[in-house]
Amino acid sequence: MDETLIPASSTLELSSLTVFRRELTDLIGVSTVRQLHRQQRWKDGALLFALLSSFVGSFVLIGALDLSAPFLLAIVLTQGWLITALGLHAHDFYIHRSTWPSPVGPLLATISFTPALRPCAMYRVSHLKHHLKLLTNEDTEASLVQVNTRARRMLFMSGIGFFLAKAGKWLPPGERTEQDLLLSDATAMELRRDSIEKRIILGFLLVMLLITVLDWKVGVFGYWLPILIVAPSLSNLRIILEHSHVDIENPYWIATPYKTGWFSKVIFVADSGDCHFAHHVFPGVPWYNIPKLVRLSEPFLISKNIRIEHSFFPLLRGWFVENYPVRTKWPLHKKCP
Repeated sequence: MDETLIPASSTLELSSLTVFRRELTDLIGVSTVRQLHRQQRWKDGALLFALLSSFVGSFVLIGALDLSAPFLLAIVLTQGWLITALGLHAHDFYIHRSTWPSPVGPLLATISFTPALRPCAMYRVSHLKHHLKLLTNEDTEASLVQVNTRARRMLFMSGIGFFLAKAGKWLPPGERTEQDLLLSDATAMELRRDSIEKRIILGFLLVMLLITVLDWKVGVFGYWLPILIVAPSLSNLRIILEHSHVDIENPYWIATPYKTGWFSKVIFVADSGDCHFAHHVFPGVPWYNIPKLVRLSEPFLISKNIRIEHSFFPLLRGWFVENYPVRTKWPLHKKCP
């Protein structure tokens, strides 16, 4: 396999993931892999414009019209999704592909991450380490094991629970938080940018508070309910579909094997379930080419004894009812005695 097909941000020493990548490339062909990596910037630009204009437009819509409760509920759900989708899209076009050169790319990524209150610079450090140390103790998402009770998982669907988990408040004494794992990896430039982005986020929050004072309905339905309830709930569901149900003993079973449909691909910008397998094997493949990569790789996954889940309900039950530990193989199809 041509090593230039592996983005520098995800290049590992010879490992199970590298073997996975090479075997899949041998199966679908180097020319196909190259084609899947081709970028079409107009698609990224169109999606970014649609997401940002819809996010801002919702505030205008709430303020200009006397909307009924069903319409307000629809806007709350949509705004929560827009906040989530903006971050997922920026993670794709900026962290893994550098679609636009500096300073345009970093600026657009900062704008995209700000509604989610996530500084882009440190998220980039965190996410690249997640790819490099996937499913190890050094993985920056390893701290999700602390979300290990039914009560915590329910609370995790709110902004309060999300904050507590990110801050490591549920971790046992002495366990390192995500922030602890990042401090040794961030450069001085990244730390400076992180400081600037935190000020931008603070300014954004002040603007949201001012909007709420001027028109409480615009602020509450346009931002506070989406960021405190809808966006964390979507993040909770996304976590289930990323690395919750995995088999550490099977080096190819690196993500939750859920067969996504058009709806889940739209909700999570082609970055969950089987799409997440594809994303970790080839992080540089754009979101709009991921569905094709998923179709090509499904027979390969099945050949590696990975059972593809076609329903989300067993996974929801495993997470909220059975309380199966994250990053383990869940007995979703155990036989009843």
